Amino acid sequence: MLRNGSTPIALVHRDRSWSLELYELARVDRCVYRPRRRRIEGRLAILSFLRTEDAAGSLSGVTERLMRRHAGVDCAFDGLNGGWLPQGTQARFAGAHLPSEAAEAPALSESATVR
Repeated sequence: MLRNGSTPIALVHRDRSWSLELYELARVDRCVYRPRRRRIEGRLAILSFLRTEDAAGSLSGVTERLMRRHAGVDCAFDGLNGGWLPQGTQARFAGAHLPSEAAEAPALSESATVR
């Protein structure tokens, strides 16, 4: 989880462009929060966001190295325990999962895009 309370759920590189998907609880009312997905697009915007919001600094470093290593290929990664796994490998780890609300977030709210 990042400083702002969001959880990175996916890092995707498609058509030479990076995007970071986050799960967060958006305040609707005084004591009411709604899950939603937020997307940050662009390598520099993602790294800047993570450097600001990643208290430990480990996720921003891992993400930067991963982006350099996979700069020329389309790929996707799932967020898990402060790191990244290639998409599709998460199910192999017993007991490893995203918050249950993260799976429901797309159905409950619209996506927000930040550039």
